[in-house]
Amino acid sequence: MTLEILTPDKKVFEGEVTSVTVPGTMGSFQILRDHAPIISTLED
Repeated sequence: MTLEILTPDKKVFEGEVTSVTVPGTMGSFQILRDHAPIISTLED
């Protein structure tokens, strides 16, 4: 799947990945291919 990581100022990353685990504001979560799309805020 293609992953895009965006900030208000620029695109930080775009590339092919098999999965991604990110630190969400309510805990870490993993995004996998063919699952529901998501828009979320992240912690530092």
